[in-house]
Amino acid sequence: MRWTVLAGLRFVLAYIVLSHHLILWSVDSRRNFFIFPGKLGGLTAVLGFLLISGYSIANSINRNPQGFYQRRFIRIYPLYFCAIIYSLIPFLFYGKNIQFGTAKFVQPDLWTIAGNLVFLQGWGFKSLSSNAVVWTLGIEVFCYLLAPLFAKADNKTILSLIGISSLSFALFPYFHPSYYSHLQYGLGCLLLLWAWLLGFFYFNNQEKLYAKILLVSLGCVLLSLNNVYSGNNYAFLVYVISSLFLIYSPQINMPGKLVKICNYLGNISYPLYLFHVPTIVIYSVLNIKNSIVLFFFPLLVSIFFHHVIEVPLHSKKLLKS
Repeated sequence: MRWTVLAGLRFVLAYIVLSHHLILWSVDSRRNFFIFPGKLGGLTAVLGFLLISGYSIANSINRNPQGFYQRRFIRIYPLYFCAIIYSLIPFLFYGKNIQFGTAKFVQPDLWTIAGNLVFLQGWGFKSLSSNAVVWTLGIEVFCYLLAPLFAKADNKTILSLIGISSLSFALFPYFHPSYYSHLQYGLGCLLLLWAWLLGFFYFNNQEKLYAKILLVSLGCVLLSLNNVYSGNNYAFLVYVISSLFLIYSPQINMPGKLVKICNYLGNISYPLYLFHVPTIVIYSVLNIKNSIVLFFFPLLVSIFFHHVIEVPLHSKKLLKS
């Protein structure tokens, strides 16, 4: 049941990121149910993703370290590759420069595309402007590569790394920074590593009270010290809710139908995150600016890619945690 609860949470976080972008680009001036969650801010949703990722990777590598890299590759890369190619479609139809709301999307060169295909965005390469959310995948993959080393490290080492990253995150506003997706040479990873490692650390120490307190309180303190890009004053609630779900998910019971719904929503959360920006760009050029419509188009695209890419991998028993 724990993973079912977290699957539902992943979808909620992806939905917050989607609605945040609809607000950010001034798509629809009306206030409605579909875009209101975006006011909580996309960054705190990303922090929630990193917490869950660190937690689940700790489970995966502790349960079965053999074949870890292969499992991770099959889990993330087929959809990711499709998302990178899909991100280029708007430029084929609408030219090298696309203006949408307050955002401008520029066709990437081959070098930038190649860098994104191997997760080097944020490490010397810019993210694709038509799918800038992939900057977080550069952080995720870096953490995956080091996960076997993290698994062998003691708590003192992990907490020291969390401390270094936390201090960097807290001091970040004093340097008049660009947004995290624009940072290079691993600086974004340094600033947000604390969230991923905190989830990783909590999995290995979840029976200890101090680990629970650290999980909830550290993020709240850091977001109070650095709220430059975290949204409004209530954005920290996304982090608090994410951390509380990590703590209490094993104790939550749900009826069978809700279990199926949460599992399915969790399955489409990753493609929703990857495909929503280019989908919005494609349809926005057709002068579709209704946020409700622009919410459902990315959802349908995500469902399509889930069934075309992930379901066959599931049937062949290749897609495992």
